[in-house]
Amino acid sequence: MKRILVAMGDIPPPHSDGLDLLRTEMEVEVATHLLTEDELVGRIKGFNAILLGAPRLTRRVLLAADSLELISRGGIGVDNIDIATASEKGVVVTNVLDTLSKTVAEHVFMFILGITRDIAVADRSVRTGKWKDFAKVGHHEIFGKSIGIVGLGGIGAAVADVARKGFEMKVLTHENSHLRPERVKAAQATVVPLDDLLRQSDYVVLCVPLNGETEGMIGERELSLMKPSSYLINVARGRVVDQGALYRALSERKIAGAALDVLLKQPPEPQDPLLQLENVLFTPHDAAITLETGRHTSVLIAQSILDIFHGRKPKYPVNVLNPQVAEAALRKMGAGG
Repeated sequence: MKRILVAMGDIPPPHSDGLDLLRTEMEVEVATHLLTEDELVGRIKGFNAILLGAPRLTRRVLLAADSLELISRGGIGVDNIDIATASEKGVVVTNVLDTLSKTVAEHVFMFILGITRDIAVADRSVRTGKWKDFAKVGHHEIFGKSIGIVGLGGIGAAVADVARKGFEMKVLTHENSHLRPERVKAAQATVVPLDDLLRQSDYVVLCVPLNGETEGMIGERELSLMKPSSYLINVARGRVVDQGALYRALSERKIAGAALDVLLKQPPEPQDPLLQLENVLFTPHDAAITLETGRHTSVLIAQSILDIFHGRKPKYPVNVLNPQVAEAALRKMGAGG
C-alpha cells in the first residue's frame, strides 16, 4: 500500500471526506504541526506522496526522500517547492487551479468594502462609546471606481468578474508576457503598463504568484505612483511587496490604506509597525479558506492522487507542473511499476 504524508502546517487540514477517500487505497499519516526542514528530512523517508500545504520542500528535503513519487500541493502557489529538484528525481508535482478563485475574489471584496468603510474602526467605535464621532466621518463608495488587477489568472479573472458585474467598476490589468487574450476579453479589461495601472486605479489588487518576476515588484517607486486616495490589496504573497516601503507610504498617507492577507513574516512579530496603523486591514492568510471550498478541494485533490497512482492523468483543475516527468511516471504507474 502506498504511503502519503499530509503536511499542511499552519493551513487547515484537508476535509475528512478527502482523507477518507485517500484511506481507501493508501496509508495516510497526518502531521499535526508546521514541519521544519530538519523534521521533513527525517520524516519524508518511506513516503510515496506528500499532500503539501505550508512546509517547504527544499532540495535538501527532496534529496532525502527515498520513495517519493508525487507532490500534491493543496493550493495554487508553489513557491515552497523546489520543482527543479523534484523533476530531477522524477517526482510528479501538481497544484490546483481555479477551485479557490471565487473564494479569494469574495475575500478581496470583503477587504475592499472593509477598508473603504473603515469597518474595523467602526466596530471599535461602537464598542468604545464613540458612535457619534465615527458617524461624522465621511466614506467613499466603491461603485464605478477603477480596479487595477495585477495578475489576471484564475483569481484575477474572478475578481474582475465581481468588480464589473457587482460594482460596475472599470477593470485595468497590466501588460505582461503571461496575459491571456481570452481572459482579458472575458474580463472586459483595459490593458495598460503597470505604471499606468498604479496611477489610474482606486484599488490595486495583487493576485500574482511569487517568482523571480514578481518578488518585490511593488516597492517605493511603485507605491509613489498610486493616488493618495487609493488602496493596495494583497492576496498574493508577502514578498511581492516591499513591506518597509508600504509602511512608509501608509504612515505618511501617501496612499489611503491597505488590506493584507499575506505578510513578509507570518505570523508577524508583535512589534511589527504595520500592526500599529489604523489604515490597514489584516487577515491571517485565509483568503482561500472556507468550509465549502475546503471540502470540495480536498475531495478533488484526493481523487487526483489516486488517479495518478493508477497511471491516469489528473483532471482539471488539478494541474501538472512538470508534464514531461509526469508522462513517464504515469506510464510506469499504469503498468503497475
